[in-house]
Amino acid sequence: MKLKMIFFDFGGTLDVYPSDKAQKARASAKVKRMLEEAGAHPLKDVSESEFEKTLFDGLSAYYSWRKEDCIELPPEEIFERFILNKYGIEKRISDEFGEKAAFIIETDGYHRSARPEAKEAMEMLRAKNIPLGIISNIISRGQVPYSLESYGLTEYFNPVILSATYGKRKPHPGIFRHACEKAGVDIRDAMYVGNSPSKDIDGAKNAGMGKTVLIEYFDNDPHDTGAQADFTIKDLRELIPIAEELL
Repeated sequence: MKLKMIFFDFGGTLDVYPSDKAQKARASAKVKRMLEEAGAHPLKDVSESEFEKTLFDGLSAYYSWRKEDCIELPPEEIFERFILNKYGIEKRISDEFGEKAAFIIETDGYHRSARPEAKEAMEMLRAKNIPLGIISNIISRGQVPYSLESYGLTEYFNPVILSATYGKRKPHPGIFRHACEKAGVDIRDAMYVGNSPSKDIDGAKNAGMGKTVLIEYFDNDPHDTGAQADFTIKDLRELIPIAEELL
């Protein structure tokens, strides 16, 4: 291959996102208040702890449902089918506030921050005239753009491909091929960097990407296994010599 593009995963690769029970509870309470103010009157008789259980049980059910076919539903449909229908809440609430609720969960539900070396590494890669993009599994259409902006990283990435918009999740090969088509690059000349062996490395290899890089992440699932990446790194700056060899 001759390297012409590098795509990155987002969560766990460009940013870190630890969470705890208190953080999840605050995000759930914020979603509940928003929905009540929007007219979801049945929620007024539901405790915050009960709603939190319903919310995250519903999301867990959705995560299990989508696993086999790698489908990513729009957030509006996720909330309608897996969460709010349990309370008989009208569809217009999901249609209007599903994305806002998903955004709260994906931002307020975690302690998000960029990897400390992210901006320096992207600047170094851009100095070598290597186009950069993102392929991210996410239920919110707004979270990744918002986080990129808050980290000062927006300018480095085009395209930014989200499963919430595309409708399929990694490791489905379609989302990788779609990203390369969008970027106008032959997939064999693209490299993918991610922290999940099963979603990122398996997916990229099965899609036909030229090279794969696994970046270590402190919160990786120990049961997450997949194909052997071509390279393994701990710091995004380690990509520079790898990229130089492939140019």
